Amino acid sequence: MQCEGYMLGIDQHSRLKEIKRWLENLENGVKGEVERRFNESLTHPQRWADFGYANILGRLDEAKAHNAPIREARELEYKQRQEEREAKRIAKEQASKVEYEQAIKTAEHKIINKQTVSNTSIHGKSLIMQLFREYEISVPLKTQGWVIKALHSIEFDEKRDRWSYRYFKSSRNSTVFSDYLILLVSAIQTKHQSDDIKDDE
Repeated sequence: MQCEGYMLGIDQHSRLKEIKRWLENLENGVKGEVERRFNESLTHPQRWADFGYANILGRLDEAKAHNAPIREARELEYKQRQEEREAKRIAKEQASKVEYEQAIKTAEHKIINKQTVSNTSIHGKSLIMQLFREYEISVPLKTQGWVIKALHSIEFDEKRDRWSYRYFKSSRNSTVFSDYLILLVSAIQTKHQSDDIKDDE
């Protein structure tokens, strides 16, 4: 609907009959209704003054002045929400990092003490595979897939005096994993021996 050369969105097209009856009963016509609504919005500090109405009435400066503190408050609120989201993201990221580091440290400690290490998931990743990455041991892609999908745990075999492992029955055994396991255990032992020497100095 046009008013003073501007198009007004009154309501939904499906309510056309009701709108026509409403328009016919307006005391001061469409412009009068626009002015009534605009004036009403100005009496409420938290209500947004419609710029379309302001243009029709030639009172754009009033609308801008009225809306300025509302806009400022909304922008401040938006900024605060953004800061809260960022703070939560950083806290979550930090907690995730601490959890990851603790899982790696616990696994290392178990290996040093010849205890079983289950190939659990740490943030959706294979714990044993992450140990290989931490110690920069290059594992072939095929073996990486086997570690992620098939490996259940690594354990020290007291009778044979060597490290061994278990894998899920639904998978085939790996022909090379034991070679990389030896490298991993050796790297962890070397690191911890070095750390112990530093602590004694």
